Amino acid sequence: MASKFHGVFVALAKLIDRLLREGFFNMEFKRLENRFSNEYLTHLLEMIGEGKLPEFVAFEADYQLQMILRNNTLEENEIKELFIIKHGIHHVQTLDADGILMYSRHFTSDDIYDETYNEMFLILREFLKDPFEGNDGVSISTEF
Repeated sequence: MASKFHGVFVALAKLIDRLLREGFFNMEFKRLENRFSNEYLTHLLEMIGEGKLPEFVAFEADYQLQMILRNNTLEENEIKELFIIKHGIHHVQTLDADGILMYSRHFTSDDIYDETYNEMFLILREFLKDPFEGNDGVSISTEF
């Protein structure tokens, strides 16, 4: 169960990395095992690429998710994966590397989280905020 979620979070982290490096023009991503997740994520990425507002993308994410759930019989893990994408797409659209790392913590067990965090950290390390850096960009000394 958790290994499938690992793949979704790593795919979202890679999307943030690609968007920060190349912009919204190259929206390819590693295909996920779930066909519905692929179609859902592709549709939301197209909306982001078109410059839709986050509120509009969130509305469309809700609507599309309801349509998928209403018209198909899905397993529990497939449904959870769709919800992870629904809530994780905001972090992709706002390029929130820190947020996607914290979001992944709630859906993975400790052993899988360590693996997921390490892989996501390697992808996003140059875009993460330094917790010891102040708002003005000046490092805060930790020496006393």
